[in-house]
Amino acid sequence: MRDSDGDHGGGHGSERGGEVGGDSGGDNADQSGGHGGGIVAELTADHRMVEDLLAVWEHATDGADGADPEAQQAAERLVAAVAAHVAAEEEYLLPAVREHLADGHQFADATVAGNRRTEELLKDLEDGRDPAARKAAASELAAGLRAHVREQERVVFPALAAACPAGLLDDLGAKVRAAKKIGPTRPHPGAPRNAVARKLLDPVTGLVDRLRDVARGRGRA
Repeated sequence: MRDSDGDHGGGHGSERGGEVGGDSGGDNADQSGGHGGGIVAELTADHRMVEDLLAVWEHATDGADGADPEAQQAAERLVAAVAAHVAAEEEYLLPAVREHLADGHQFADATVAGNRRTEELLKDLEDGRDPAARKAAASELAAGLRAHVREQERVVFPALAAACPAGLLDDLGAKVRAAKKIGPTRPHPGAPRNAVARKLLDPVTGLVDRLRDVARGRGRA
């Protein structure tokens, strides 16, 4: 994921129906549901939840290896939250960015590449057994997630909110919430990245992921 303070077109402003960086509702939200509001408010609240889970995971892994039960549970929750966020973002945020922002294609292409790398690191977090490799992947993942949040909230979300009508933002927020309820709960870095393919395949992938979650006793708080 890339971090930039450049202008992505469309001006700056708060989302109609939800202020960027406002009350996230994260205490009452989970990875499979939603937070309410338009797409900017919804994804901003996702960011707060991911930041909270990242902090919990970093605390749990301080001085512990990946086999520590608390660290493993924190990692599972973080993986599920980010996987759901990435899928919904590629289905609905990036098409809107491409359509409504002056240099939206450039931003969206870079975000897709960053998301793929994020999912590769999530796979390492899930599957890696070497503590040194896990630590290196975790460090890169944490830095990438925080850069992603900064760029979207400082530049992209305000520009999109200024460029789009309120009704579109609200509609996209509802679609994101619906997508997260049935989408993936695990990383799939090799999956198709375009929005049409994701809308067709993510519900199937999500069902398989949830069956695996149940079979392995993996909770999603």
